[in-house]
This record gives sequence, C-alpha cells and structure tokens, in this order.
Amino acid sequence: MNILQIQSMLRAVGYTPGIQGDLCLQTQRSLKAFQRDLKLPPSGEPDWNTVQKLKRCYVHMRQRTLTSL
Repeated sequence: MNILQIQSMLRAVGYTPGIQGDLCLQTQRSLKAFQRDLKLPPSGEPDWNTVQKLKRCYVHMRQRTLTSL
C-alpha cells in the first residue's frame, strides 16, 4: 500500500492528511491521531498494525455509506 492510498483512506475515515503522496508532516499528524484514537502507539508511521486497522475502518465506513443509500 502506498502513501497516497493511506492518505485517501485517512481522509475517508475523518482525518486530514496531506495529499502529496509522501509522508509529509500533516500525514504524520493524521496517522498519530488515528493511532491514538485506536489505542495504538502514536508513531506517525504507517506500520503494519496501523495499516491493517485503517483498512478495517475504511471498509466499515464504506459499508455503512453503501447501506445508507
């Protein structure tokens, strides 16, 4: 998974990452906030556990959106 995909998923679940496709300061801040909210160590890095939780949150959010249509 690349950084642009991670930024897109963070945005979809309610965070405000950068949009450049690199691990900018704003994306690190968004990752830290996401990690804190999910009780993960807030490193600001897209480690395996963070990406897996982000994927699950993203899928859950998409399913809720689709069922509300």
